[in-house]
Amino acid sequence: MFGPGRASPMVLYSVFWIFKHDRCSEGCPVCLGLMGADRGGPKVTDISSDRPAATRWERRSRLADDVADELRSRIYDGEYGAGTVIHQENLSAELGISRTPLREAIRMLEQEGLLVAEPGRAARVISGSRKTLLDAYELRSVVDGLAARLAAREMSEEQITELAGVVDGQEASLSPWVPAEYTRLNIRFHEFILRSTDNQFLVAQLVILRMTAQIFNPWVGVSETVAINAVQQHRHILEAIKARDAARAEQLARGHIETTIARLREQGPHS
Repeated sequence: MFGPGRASPMVLYSVFWIFKHDRCSEGCPVCLGLMGADRGGPKVTDISSDRPAATRWERRSRLADDVADELRSRIYDGEYGAGTVIHQENLSAELGISRTPLREAIRMLEQEGLLVAEPGRAARVISGSRKTLLDAYELRSVVDGLAARLAAREMSEEQITELAGVVDGQEASLSPWVPAEYTRLNIRFHEFILRSTDNQFLVAQLVILRMTAQIFNPWVGVSETVAINAVQQHRHILEAIKARDAARAEQLARGHIETTIARLREQGPHS
């Protein structure tokens, strides 16, 4: 029916629309789609086909973040204690997810120092060996000292009042002695000071804080006597921050962590 010299209906339809839209405003989607580069217009690419892939990527990234948060919570809450081996196959089945986001989440925690890669698609929660503990606390002495110095300069009066409430809560946990509440508020005290600096590099060290205060807590051991002394030191740090004495705040914060280091060296925990 359509021999040589005859145009197909599709060609005639395209010519009709080009003629009809020849005087359209610039950017008409019909003209641009039909003419493309042949009429000097920009070549239009239908990006709708890219959206599902982008959406899938965003969803996968968010899923990996969610899985990483879940693993952190299990580690920090003690469900996965130090040295616990996590098998990808079992965990992916439990969470009902594929191994791809799980592997991404595990890599995140490996970079944070919470997990160590193990053979056979497994990972192990970092163990509190004597050297690991001392290395971690030596870093904390520097981090906590600098954070206290900056906090003495930057912390608002409202924040100081809130921090005082944390110390009051710690004192209340001493009598009667409630170890879990003391530990929770101990983390809160140090985390609050770190965050108050508004220094992204210091805030990034929250991992080392939680590692020492939660993951390694069974190795360090906190007795009521140790807690009483620690709360007194917290009160002195708070007073230095409130007085805007940056040098003293740093000295007290470093001394506070160094007290723990000295106790660890005396105890000689698991190696």
